[in-house]
Amino acid sequence: MLQNKWYLIYFFSSVVSNLGNQIYLLAIPWLILEMTGSALSMTIMMAVELVPYILLGPFLGSLIDRINRKTVIIASNIMQFLLVLSIPIASYFFTIGSLYLYVIGFVLAIFALCYDIVSDFGIIPKLVNKDNLTAANSLYQGMSKITDIGGPAIAGTLIAVLGANNALIVDGVSYLFTLAVLIILPVNLNSTPAQVAEGAEDTEEQETTSFIREMVKDVKEGFLFILKRNILWGAAFAGALMNLGLGASYPIITYYLGSEQGLPSSTVGVFFGVAGVFAIIGASLASYLSKKLEMGLAIFYVIIFTTIAAFGMYLFTQNWILVMVTYASLNAGMTIFNIYTFTLRQKEIPEEMIGRVNSAYRVILTVPFPLSALGLGWLAEQYSVSLVFLIIGICMVFSTLFILVSKISAYKESKSAQFAS
Repeated sequence: MLQNKWYLIYFFSSVVSNLGNQIYLLAIPWLILEMTGSALSMTIMMAVELVPYILLGPFLGSLIDRINRKTVIIASNIMQFLLVLSIPIASYFFTIGSLYLYVIGFVLAIFALCYDIVSDFGIIPKLVNKDNLTAANSLYQGMSKITDIGGPAIAGTLIAVLGANNALIVDGVSYLFTLAVLIILPVNLNSTPAQVAEGAEDTEEQETTSFIREMVKDVKEGFLFILKRNILWGAAFAGALMNLGLGASYPIITYYLGSEQGLPSSTVGVFFGVAGVFAIIGASLASYLSKKLEMGLAIFYVIIFTTIAAFGMYLFTQNWILVMVTYASLNAGMTIFNIYTFTLRQKEIPEEMIGRVNSAYRVILTVPFPLSALGLGWLAEQYSVSLVFLIIGICMVFSTLFILVSKISAYKESKSAQFAS
């Protein structure tokens, strides 16, 4: 990987982008906390940002499969740059409220979704061969997780010194570096000519079929492809159960630290920075474990570990330092899980269906997020964060049981064909 020039260039651009994202992730909930002091308002922001993933995700994936993907990713990057900067600019001229942030968050999520659909599964597989995908993903996820250490600390310091609004300027500028790399990156992100021609021929033969009907058909194909491959639907629904509990963890923990524990933004940044250290450890272990264990068995062991860590957060609620350690351990486990399922999707999804299948997969994973955000945000505000931590642990137990029932733990990478129905 270190000899692959374009892989490294793309990787370092992602590091810069991730640093900016870390600023956004902390600045937005902190800004809402300052405005409202409400855990529910903080999680509503998260729910609003996830609506496009649920309602538009499958259709955007189908649309992206039909147009120039490089144009999509570049345009999405530019729009994210403009939308993020609109927050500090608007606040300079008038007092903005949570409603303004909700609107910006919703639109921003649409372009972030377009960007992710192309980048996650369209670029790295073009830069490395399939045999090196697990190693490339481990390096990409692990090394980019370095930003999870410095990013939150930088974000917390910037918020403390400049204020949450002005800290977002740094996030906005980070998009420019990524934009430059995307423009010069020598990869063809579109399907092969034969695949495109086949799609065009189908369209000509069905002149009476509307474009919307074709998109609905593509969405159906995406979901059916997942349901026909046991390893994909098993990983997707197990992930959905995890997200039901963990979906709102970031704003909930920010509320827990800032409101219940009375800690400053700089300390909150350190908390998430420690979680980033553990994520790097997890990413480093992913490649090692994949050589020692079959991927399905490794996934099962990782989820057991993560479940124990989740209950640790509940047991140590009164001590934020111990919560930090258990949350960081949970983050390490989830990093390994994400690397494995990420690799599975890259290997199992054919190139011509990247958009529609990935979008369908994202919908399955994302639907629980707004439910988690609204439900857990309300519970945290009305009762306590301790109850929320307990519910996270219970959700992880059900996720573990689902992995057992769906036989994901029996998956062997070298024999993935046996999981196609």
